[in-house]
Parts: sequence; C-alpha cells; structure tokens
Amino acid sequence: MYKMSVIIPCYNARDTIAKTLYSIAMQSIAADVEVLVVNDADNLSYSDILSKFDDLNIVYVQREKNGGCGQARNTGIRNASADYVCFIDADDQFTSPITLEIMYNRIKSEKVDMLAGDFESEMRQDNGIAIKKFEKSPVWCHNKYYRRQFLIDNNLFFNEKLRINEDMEFHQLLIDMGGKVTYVPFCGYMWRDNAKSVTHESLYKNKKQFVVASAEYIRDCEKRGMGGEKVVRRILQNLVMVYYYYQIVLDDTPENKDDYLAVCREYWKLADKYTVNVSDEEITRVFLPIMKQQCSLIPSVTFTEFLNEIKE
Repeated sequence: MYKMSVIIPCYNARDTIAKTLYSIAMQSIAADVEVLVVNDADNLSYSDILSKFDDLNIVYVQREKNGGCGQARNTGIRNASADYVCFIDADDQFTSPITLEIMYNRIKSEKVDMLAGDFESEMRQDNGIAIKKFEKSPVWCHNKYYRRQFLIDNNLFFNEKLRINEDMEFHQLLIDMGGKVTYVPFCGYMWRDNAKSVTHESLYKNKKQFVVASAEYIRDCEKRGMGGEKVVRRILQNLVMVYYYYQIVLDDTPENKDDYLAVCREYWKLADKYTVNVSDEEITRVFLPIMKQQCSLIPSVTFTEFLNEIKE
C-alpha cells in the first residue's frame, strides 16, 4: 500500500511535466508514492517522458473527453489507491525533498481530513522577470493533502460544471460539512503562475466565474441538506466578495456590468432563502472585516445599493 497518491492533471504539458516528475522522484518517500498522471484528452503522447522515470510508481490514466482540471482531479481521486491524496499541477514542483514525508506524517498523526501548508508562487512579468511570493490560501489545492476515504464517504469531488474556482467550492464544502482541517507552516511547493492558464484567460471571466462557483456551493448545500450557521456565514462571505468583484468590474470592464449583474441575480435567488432572517448587524459583522482587507479599492456603489441592484 502506498503512503500517498500524487495526482497530476495533465493537458498540453509536454514542456513542463518532466520537472514536476523530477520533483516527485527526489522525494525521500518516492518509493512509497503512487503518481497518477491524468491526461485530460489533449491528444498528446507522454510515453517517452514517463519512461525516463522508471523508479516512480506511475499510473497513466487517459480521459476520453476534456473536462478541465476539476474533472481530471476527480478521475485521479477515483483511481488512487493510497489512503491520502494530493494534487500538483503539471507545471508546478515540490521544492523540498522532504515535502511529502513531512506532510504525510503530519496528516496521519493529526488524524485530520485535510492538511494545508504554505506555498511559493512564481509569477513572470511581461519583461520576463520572475517575482516570487510566499502564500497561504484556503482556496488553492497547492500543498494541500486529503484523507481519501473522507472524500469518498462524503461523495466530495470537484464540481464538474466549473472550470474556474472549482477548488474554492470544493474546499468550502469540505470545511462546512465538518471536515477536520489543520495547518502546518511548512512551504515545500512552488506554484508557477502560467499566463496561458484558464485562470488568466480573462480578468472579467474569472470574477464572473467566482459568482457562478458561489452559486454552485449553495446548490450543493441544498442537495446535501446542509444548512445552519456555518452555511449562512459562508454565503454572506461569498456575497461580500461578489460585491467586491463588482467594484472591479465597474472600474476595469464597465461594459460587462449588466452581464455580471445577471449572474449576481441568479446567485441572490439562491442566497435569499438562507439569508432572509439574517439581521443587518450580522451582515455588517461579516462585511467589515472582508472589506478592510480590500482597502486599496474605493467602492463606486455601496453594499446596500448593490443589493438593491440584484434583488428582483
């Protein structure tokens, strides 16, 4: 039995996946790691690259139809054999040879359903200069590790309707359905911010898809019969971010205002039934801390004005 299954969603990754695999091969527990390379139907062959890593326990899975990173990760979860799984993009790398050993020992000893660590991000500017940042985020899958049986038992997979922000919704559901989560201040993962990725396809599309993902969170809560204070607070937090992104739309792409408001109204239809009895004081308690973190933006419209725009 392997200690960890490392799942690599793979699409047009011939130029980068070798470095990702090298970073797994250098792991101190590499012999106890299962590597699932999930080809998301890019019609490319990787056999010549994979054959160079005879020491790795590689399972190659070919998807018949392209479905995006979330669907590829789901394929990996279903095909994994270890008790614990993690994800690494095909252009990212583990930066320490003891990353998987540390994280495996910690998640096993802590007996939690998700272990989150820190990661570095490398972002290249137009002039080619790379900027590195140290990050920790409750959203991205980078340097996060999961107890596979918790995912299976709770039928928790990435929402296959989403190609952007699917990891946000996944983690919100995991936490709000009672998954045990802990954090370790260890950075052993490098996220290479790819300007050609779907995340960077369009600033506006990214913001709009956050609203769509937030709506999917509510739909999934309804399907699962989830409610209560945790869910209501999550919906309010997402609503505040939907409002914040509206300011960005107004400033950067005002031509998309009506289209953005249309998806916001769909979100409100779902959110309203959960928030109908929430007091203004509770909304304020959620609103103020989030907006204080976004102090670089001066709102064009107030939160109340925004709510009036999306209520029908």
